[in-house]
Amino acid sequence: MDRLLQFHPSFPSDISDAATWYEARSPGLGVQFCTAVHDCVDAIIADPESHSRVNQHLRYRQVKRFPYLVLFESDSHRLLMYAVIHAAKSSEHWNERRE
Repeated sequence: MDRLLQFHPSFPSDISDAATWYEARSPGLGVQFCTAVHDCVDAIIADPESHSRVNQHLRYRQVKRFPYLVLFESDSHRLLMYAVIHAAKSSEHWNERRE
C-alpha cells in the first residue's frame, strides 16, 4: 500500500533558506544542497522505518555532505515531512510542527 506523502507548510522554506545561505557563500552550492535534500527525501520515501528515531514518533535522516537533518514521521498510511534543520539545533524545538 502506498503512503500519503505530506509536507509541513514550512518544509520548503527550510530548504530555500539554507540553500540561499549556501549559495551566498559559493555559487552552485545552494543547488547542490537542494539536490542532496531531494535525494534524502527519496531515500526516506523508499524505506522510512530504516531511519533513526528522535523519539517515539519522530525519525530523521542526515542530508549527505551537509550538516542538516530531515525530520519526519511515518505510519502505515502516511509519511509526514516536518523539517529540514541544521544538525546543531535541537530536534525537540521542531516537535511543535507536529501539533
